[in-house]
Amino acid sequence: MSVYTLNLELNVEIYQKHIIDKRMEILRKLYNSLLHELDKRYQRMLKVENFNIKKNKEILLEKYGISYQEIYDFALPIQKHFSKNINMEMMVTIVKKCLNQYKKSILCDRKKHYIKFGRFNCFEIKANCKSFVFKNMIVDWAGLKLSCKSPLNSYQSKALKSKICYYGIYRRKIRAKNKYYLRLILIGKPPLKDKFNINCYPKSPVGIDIGNQTIAISTLNLVKLEELCSNINLIDKQIKNRINKYNRQKIINNQNILNNNVKTVRFSWYKSKKMKKTKLELAELHRKYYDLRKQSHEKLANYIISLGDIFFIEDMNFREVYCNSIKKYKKNKVNSTIRKSNLTNRSPSLLVNILVKKLSYTNKKIYKVNPFKVKASQYNHLTNKFEKKSLSERWNYFGGYTIQRDLYSAFLLMNIKITNLDEINRDLCIKNFNNFKKMHDMEIKNLSTSGKKLNKNFGIH
Repeated sequence: MSVYTLNLELNVEIYQKHIIDKRMEILRKLYNSLLHELDKRYQRMLKVENFNIKKNKEILLEKYGISYQEIYDFALPIQKHFSKNINMEMMVTIVKKCLNQYKKSILCDRKKHYIKFGRFNCFEIKANCKSFVFKNMIVDWAGLKLSCKSPLNSYQSKALKSKICYYGIYRRKIRAKNKYYLRLILIGKPPLKDKFNINCYPKSPVGIDIGNQTIAISTLNLVKLEELCSNINLIDKQIKNRINKYNRQKIINNQNILNNNVKTVRFSWYKSKKMKKTKLELAELHRKYYDLRKQSHEKLANYIISLGDIFFIEDMNFREVYCNSIKKYKKNKVNSTIRKSNLTNRSPSLLVNILVKKLSYTNKKIYKVNPFKVKASQYNHLTNKFEKKSLSERWNYFGGYTIQRDLYSAFLLMNIKITNLDEINRDLCIKNFNNFKKMHDMEIKNLSTSGKKLNKNFGIH
């Protein structure tokens, strides 16, 4: 069952803002208190049943009160104390959420995370609940009536025809002010926007070679080499300047703490008005940074979908690459930190997830190829052999040709056999190579004469 979300902005008055913020804070404290109680019971279980945990873990969890009914009984007196703001249905959703999150952290050996002040920004509840009613563009949340902004655009009006399975109130800080949205989780596929027409797209295989900072695309009619999220470079510099500014203000306003060098005594940093202002500016820059990155990925995914009907991409584990860069940090601090920051800033895995999600709504197919079996960066279709290369080598030299490495691997991915995804179709490569070479030379010429500052991974000087 596929689902998608729709956010509708709410018209909120000042007294309504106070009520929403108060309810969010109560729900946050309830969540943290339940999490603390679950952790106490689990630690008690570890002390007594240290040797029997691996064999009968689920039975022991119920024995020591880590179950829905026990946590429900613990949360009931807390709910009665805040009965004016929180009803039973809201309490049940928080209990289920907390219990599921804690069980996941136990099974996967992860740390438990308490929600900090002001970080509980979204609350969701089932559509059949009496405490949350949405009718005629008006929300009734336990006595608090909120109206949605109108008029709606064509996409929103089409989406509201779908069946709603979850409601939610979503709070977001934009330009140092809180804005509130009604979040609807709808069943089905999202409606297509008016400007999109899937039937007019060409029928062609598309090879995609994605890296930490760049993406190479190859089709029968087009060859493209692009930098991921090229529009965030300016904001990245502004963020670094604001961080340095905040650190300087912190040192100037806390000279007495820094001069004493006292580590045993607890102290709190003094924050001036200018420090608070720069912190708000930094938060706003981070929000813009995230929004621009996601927007550029959405645009690029739409552009890639318009190029063909069958897509081939390497099944890269970016999480593993990120973890390996952290392990290498102790040995070589400079290179590993650069690679780690590129992954977090450009977020290639987000682009892959968006592309897979969008293609699931259409009749088009995407095939994920095993990079260790195909070895697209090492294969030479003229000699039918694999030649190892280092990452610093950005050009391939064979048969009198000079070809950019990423574009060539995208070309090879385009010509993979659908029946056997671990093998490249050499006959198709020989057939399409001359056309690819012409488009490749045109793309390299356009990039070199564009006058823009190019990414180092392109290998174009």
